[in-house]
Amino acid sequence: MIAFPKITSLMFGLSACIAVSATTASAAVLSTIGGDVTVDAGSGPTRVGTVSKVQPGNRIVVGPNVSSVTITYGNGCSFPIAPGTALVVPQISPACDVSGVNSPQAPAPAPTIGTEVVIAGAVVAAGAIGVIAATQSSSSKSP
Repeated sequence: MIAFPKITSLMFGLSACIAVSATTASAAVLSTIGGDVTVDAGSGPTRVGTVSKVQPGNRIVVGPNVSSVTITYGNGCSFPIAPGTALVVPQISPACDVSGVNSPQAPAPAPTIGTEVVIAGAVVAAGAIGVIAATQSSSSKSP
């Protein structure tokens, strides 16, 4: 029979893993698509003409001249992608910045550790401690 604390610790550890995967991967949506816009998810470029969901690691290429697209990240921040630009969707959504500093056309500032990353790290650490405690409590019992 499995002891209740062991199940609780295991569930806490699994929850930590799920929380980390939810905070690190950030899907985005392409909209207001005009002209020649392609997305390459690893199997070659595919032309998009309507609202399209893209995943981290996908490469977006906006054709020259009149082509355009707007990318909206999972955190709600939207940026236009200029004609003649290629962009790889990042693992973590960029911060919203009305000055355009974080827009895909401008160089991004040096990366910083955000609150989400700190919280995710704490959750992972707590989950690891819970799993270790569960395995030690079951192995330390004598028959």
